Amino acid sequence: MRSNGGNSVSSVVDGVSDSNEVTKLFADKYEDLYACVSYDEWQMTALRTENDSMVNSGNSAQKSNVSCIDVLDAVTTVKHS
Repeated sequence: MRSNGGNSVSSVVDGVSDSNEVTKLFADKYEDLYACVSYDEWQMTALRTENDSMVNSGNSAQKSNVSCIDVLDAVTTVKHS
């Protein structure tokens, strides 16, 4: 490890030390992370339409309260579809 102004910077990531290989490793992990959740185009379109309808309902004074449970329920629904 090298010291960089008090911060430690590792020269090895998951056993890889070549910068091009580290870049590929991060790209692969990023792709795996975002590919692990299914994506249903119809369902996403329906969610966008519903959101647009709620936002543009003409009652801009109305506040929309979204709880953590609402978000978790939505994510679970999308994830298991």
